Parts: sequence; structure tokens; C-alpha cells
Amino acid sequence: MKKIFIISLVLLFSFSALGIFLSPTLAKNDKNLGKDQIIPEEDGIYEVAGHPEMKVRVFVHKVKPAPTPTPTPELACQLTDPSSNAFIEATGWKLPDTYTYNLNPNSVPILIDAADWPAIVQNSFGTWTDETVGKVAIARGSDTDVSRYSLDGTNLVAWGRASATTLGVTYIWYYSTGEVVEIDTIMNKKFVWEWSGGATNCAYTDSYDAQNILTHEIGHWFGLKDHYTAGYEDNTMFGYGSKKETKKNTLTKGDIAGILAIYQ
Repeated sequence: MKKIFIISLVLLFSFSALGIFLSPTLAKNDKNLGKDQIIPEEDGIYEVAGHPEMKVRVFVHKVKPAPTPTPTPELACQLTDPSSNAFIEATGWKLPDTYTYNLNPNSVPILIDAADWPAIVQNSFGTWTDETVGKVAIARGSDTDVSRYSLDGTNLVAWGRASATTLGVTYIWYYSTGEVVEIDTIMNKKFVWEWSGGATNCAYTDSYDAQNILTHEIGHWFGLKDHYTAGYEDNTMFGYGSKKETKKNTLTKGDIAGILAIYQ
């Protein structure tokens, strides 16, 4: 059996959706089955019509109330980047030695420079591969114009549509053995996004930092769960995302311990 794991990050709240379980034969011979399925962005495990061997699991990162936004975005610096020893748990899947992602370079929101988007994605993956040296190699494959999740053989990273309280959502199809079949990450284009250049001490006051949120989503690619309690607030895998935040650009001791437990 194969699973689809969906995870999403939201406005000072986060959102996660999780997914489908397919048989090896289905995955290899007919990926189009389930291609157009609508997967709810609500916590739970769902049946897949016509396929009793499949399940869809959904995790949702919920929006956390934010202060009233200021009219003009400003870059605030001298932000803190505290660490945390809170251990991040594994989901049950693991990336192979090499894995390729497919970027949609034309889907960026208005305040993100399209020329910066590849660097944002590369930095987000690099935050994790810096800790898995020799274990997982991530490469950029051919670009795509797709901006919606689909079991189509493409490991998508794109901006697109998601529910009102979702910052980003990641869909992960995987076998019960832990083998990953496909991953799609969609960043919600409806919010105000900017990029502070990868800094951890500076962020725009009235927008979400693209690398900050994407680094969290990429943590799900590597097999890590969301955590929502106060003890995890400083972790990259804390399940809520905030404006004026870039601390997820770096990993805490707990994030590192979690990924090293998977890729020993």
C-alpha cells in the first residue's frame, strides 16, 4: 500500500494535508488513477472511492490571529533566532539517496522577484541537506507550468491556490514501506509574500517570508511531522507560520535531531 501525506502551513497558523496509499502496481503502471481527486484540507483519514487499498490522510496547519497589519511593509531587523531541544518526530517515509524536484518558475506572487524564486527553493532544500550530507542529494529537474497538486510523476514546487487559512500545503504519496512515490508543495499565492534574502535576523513586518515557510514545508519532504504545542514554537517544524518571521530558515537542535534519526 502506498500513502499520500499532505501537509500545509498557514497564516500565523499553519495547514497540512496528508494523503493517499497506493499499491506498487498502481503507482508504477497507472499514476493517473487518483490524479484528479479532490483531497479535503481538513484533518482526518479518508477513503478513496473505487480503491479500497488506498487511504488519504490530511494534516492541517491552522491560522493564528495576527496583529492589525501596517499599511506599508517595512524590513525589521535584530530579530531573534532561538534554538530548541524539542525533538521532531518522523512521519514514516524517507527520501531515497537522490531526489529531483520540478519548479514552476512562472507562478510567483507579485512581491517575489521571479529571479529569486529558484534561490529561495534551493536555500530551503539546502537547510535540510546540510544536515544529511552524503545521505540525500536533491536536484532541480525540468521546470513545469503546473500549479496544482496531482499524482502525475512530477515533484512540484509552485505557487497556487489553497484554502483561506493555508500558507502552504504539501502532498506526499508513499508506500507503507516508507518509500516515497511523489511530493507536491503548493504555496498559497493569496497572501502577501516577500523574501528577506535568507536572513534570520530580518523580516518584513506585514508579510510572510517565502523561504521561512517553504523551509518548513520541505521538512515534510524529508519525513518530519508538524508540532503545535508551545514547547516547539522555535522549531522549524512548528505547525504555525507568522508574519515578520524568518527563524524557520535555520534548524533548531530538535529539528536536526529529528532528521538525523531518519537519515542515520
